[in-house]
Amino acid sequence: MASLTLPVLTIEPGTEINWGTDTRLFSGVGAPGEVVIDAETDPVVMGSTDPAPSPGRWDGLEFGPYDTGSHVDGLQMKHPERGIRVYGSDSFTSATVTVDHVETQYAQLHGVIVDEYGSIDMRNVTVLDGVDDGVHLEGNVVAFENNTISGNDGIGLGITPAALSMLGSGNTYTGNGDERIHVLAGNYDVTEDVLWEKQTSPYVLHGSLTIGGDLNPTLTLGDGVIFECWPTSGVDVTRGSLQLVPGPQGVLFTSSRDTPSPGDWRGVRFLDNSIIGPNRLEGLTVEYGGLHPNQGGLWLGADNPSITGVSGNEITGNAVPIDISHQSLFNALQDDNLLTGNDEDVVVLALRYPDGYSHTSLTVPNVGLPWRIMDQLIIADHSADPVLTIEAGNRVEFGPEGWILLGTWGDQGRLEALSTASEPIVFTSMAPTPAPGDWYGLSFQRDSTGLMQHVTVEYGGGGDVTTSVSNGGVNFRWGTDVIWEDGVIRHSANYGATQNDIGSTPPDLTGITFVDNALGDMNW
Repeated sequence: MASLTLPVLTIEPGTEINWGTDTRLFSGVGAPGEVVIDAETDPVVMGSTDPAPSPGRWDGLEFGPYDTGSHVDGLQMKHPERGIRVYGSDSFTSATVTVDHVETQYAQLHGVIVDEYGSIDMRNVTVLDGVDDGVHLEGNVVAFENNTISGNDGIGLGITPAALSMLGSGNTYTGNGDERIHVLAGNYDVTEDVLWEKQTSPYVLHGSLTIGGDLNPTLTLGDGVIFECWPTSGVDVTRGSLQLVPGPQGVLFTSSRDTPSPGDWRGVRFLDNSIIGPNRLEGLTVEYGGLHPNQGGLWLGADNPSITGVSGNEITGNAVPIDISHQSLFNALQDDNLLTGNDEDVVVLALRYPDGYSHTSLTVPNVGLPWRIMDQLIIADHSADPVLTIEAGNRVEFGPEGWILLGTWGDQGRLEALSTASEPIVFTSMAPTPAPGDWYGLSFQRDSTGLMQHVTVEYGGGGDVTTSVSNGGVNFRWGTDVIWEDGVIRHSANYGATQNDIGSTPPDLTGITFVDNALGDMNW
């Protein structure tokens, strides 16, 4: 039906219509039109003329961009190619098609499909025994309530992130080939405030989900929400906020694979200008993320000092649990997170911006796991006198180009590392089988200071020995003021400790034990 006189086709209750091969009922395709069925108590029945029909024997119902707002209430359909298809136009907004008390069975493709520019209000719909997927929603969803999707060979429901917030109560997705709700993300941006609630089935994330935009949007996840993530998929928070509704179940991000393993997907990343609201990240579980070695299932890279705590979360089964890449988040990590069961149970400390520098004081808390520094960590400022504090009992591991530099020419920097004989602070190699020269070492530059007690430095002395980066496991330059009591320097590829400026006052080293340093203990 297509005419400029705005026709309306009304189908009376109890009507039975059988369709031949390649036939369909369409409305609003090419010109305005509308279908009205008001038959909840005495449904209209549609099927095939074939006495022994199979799925796809007729085409189904199709509502195009010029549909003026069809209303279908009370319809039973069997053996269509697609039960109900709704689509629109990218040049204007199409009317919403209302579908209520409809049952479609034995569809060849989808029981209900809404293309990108279509709009549907879907309630009390039953989609059964399809050969392919049950329901596929790419367009606008006004409502989705009390629907039953069951017995379909493919997935029960595929839906875009834009429509997720419209999933209401009373929906069931059991008995399909895949009972999960597939979020057809591709690359999708959450650009306005939205709430995604727990459903009776978990969500499956297919692509990159980015939370951010000019309006600083907030994505709120209800208690009990589960996301299973496909390979290379992940969640990025930038210029926006991710909030978790407090509750006993928490929120889970995990792998979509039947046999999951670390690195199955990218992970949850808080990037620059993101906000963890309300100011704490609590009740989150991240499993099997971190695509690459030393990339955390949870990446804290946000430049936002309002983040006061990362507490009570479970990060397990990932390549590594947490990757912290901005100085403002060092002090946010609390000691009550469960961070074990990963490929490597370490916290990666990587200041990616700006170039490994920290101009403010940092505290590396003891969270029960080693910390890992892959590149340089520089503590220096000409006026703020920043202090790097390593809490007692910490183990800090370094990659091949890892080192800590205290101060630079004209800039102050200080290291405070105080521990006990039974639980010393250890600076060491990240290698499973460590060897001398695995990392550069500790370097105290001009105008730096330090106070250390019960600290062990081992397997350093790497790098170019002609430079001042590290001529030994620990390197001191002119103008330093360092007190170090009761420590160990061992297995350096060069000297154990060096002082580059001959004639200057050496550091105050008391009770330091030197073991197996290639060129000797000290080079003053």
